[in-house]
Amino acid sequence: MNWQNLIEELQFVGMSQLAIGEALGKSQAWVCAVKDGQYKDLKWADGEALRALHAVKTRMEKAA
Repeated sequence: MNWQNLIEELQFVGMSQLAIGEALGKSQAWVCAVKDGQYKDLKWADGEALRALHAVKTRMEKAA
């Protein structure tokens, strides 16, 4: 999974790194580190949470 792309797409639909982090229970610094490629593999729960957030937010954008 390309976590960087998911974060970039969330930012494209208007979410800040801070908002992404808050939605995932993580810090903005964690989101920045993931986007910068410092984490190639996430914990399962973190990856699933990021995928779910991406699915909801991008689905909302397509419906608008």
